[in-house]
Amino acid sequence: MHIRFPQVSAVLASGELNPGNLNSEQLNSSPSGNISILLSPVIKTGSKYYPLYEYLRQQERGEITVAISAIEALITGTLPKSAWTQKAWWSNRSRGALQATAWISAGYHTHAINFEQQHVTFRPFQAEYRVQQIDGEILWEADAVKALRQHLHLTQAKFAETLGVRRQTVSEWENGVYAPDRSTAKHLGLVATQAEFQPPSPDSSLANPPMSPSEPPAQY
Repeated sequence: MHIRFPQVSAVLASGELNPGNLNSEQLNSSPSGNISILLSPVIKTGSKYYPLYEYLRQQERGEITVAISAIEALITGTLPKSAWTQKAWWSNRSRGALQATAWISAGYHTHAINFEQQHVTFRPFQAEYRVQQIDGEILWEADAVKALRQHLHLTQAKFAETLGVRRQTVSEWENGVYAPDRSTAKHLGLVATQAEFQPPSPDSSLANPPMSPSEPPAQY
């Protein structure tokens, strides 16, 4: 079974470039089907493009097409000429581009830019986790723990606090170092039930298959 969740901005919880040490993971499925991790700064409130970030965060997590002129209206300012003529300006750079920080921090990537019609299409990026069940009970392996934490929108530290364990313990679970013991697994089950966390059934998985690895990449 697979379960998919939109992602939020990546924030380093330590100096190590280890996904298990991130407060949250910003993930993007590459055209090859592999999962890559993008470490990016969180947009600052005073940024010129903060209104664009707020707008995207308020959307329903689907594909969004926005007129370039509407983006100027959002930021109450003008975009550089390159935004109207060069696709490179709309690239999904995790560093060195304040405008990209806005949509990446909101959980989106630019998917297509149409200069003729003067609009940009944003798509949410998602992580895919494999959650297994035995006799209707979730098997609390690495992906299941991580998927539940993402469902709760908690950092590893806050999730650890909820469960009464150390943050490092949550990191080790999510990295597959070892699995939660029986009593903790029961606690996780209770938390999952209260949060209405439920992996999709085999039928729903077939009805809503994950994104095909062959899906074409964003066009720039």
